[in-house]
Amino acid sequence: MDNSCPEPSPTGEVSLCIQCRKCTAGCPLADSADVPVNELIARLKLGDLDAVRAATALWECLGCHACSTRCPTGANPGEALDRFRAELAAAAKPPASRAGAFHLAFLKTLRRKGRSDEARLMLRIYLRHRPTREELRRGLAMWRKGRVRALGKAIRARRDLRKIFALARGPGGE
Repeated sequence: MDNSCPEPSPTGEVSLCIQCRKCTAGCPLADSADVPVNELIARLKLGDLDAVRAATALWECLGCHACSTRCPTGANPGEALDRFRAELAAAAKPPASRAGAFHLAFLKTLRRKGRSDEARLMLRIYLRHRPTREELRRGLAMWRKGRVRALGKAIRARRDLRKIFALARGPGGE
């Protein structure tokens, strides 16, 4: 087991998890997840960080924190997974899945421009994960119909945007 991923911060009290599976029962994506929430938390507790990083469920998480509201022990799995994703992004650890590539590319574009830039977003994902013919066909069709601009424009209030992202990082985030 290669633990080259950053250690998860002691945010949510994952050590309190008793594997009751109430978090998984409340997750709106539980039916389609490759790894259920309770198993992600168990893997975090065991230090199997590469397995958590590779799970598509980590990156497809909606961030709704239904898992945390259902937790009887206060383990706060939603926050623990949010922090782990943030630490991976800060450590420039690329996600193993397309969903993860989308997640990080979207945040990077949002941080820089304040809005989604589909062309850059598609390019970042396609550079990391080779596109299928179907994806290329769809992308080209979107381009032809004017659904994807060559270069998206940034919002005017980028200074305010930087403040928002600094606040999201927590104390001393600037």
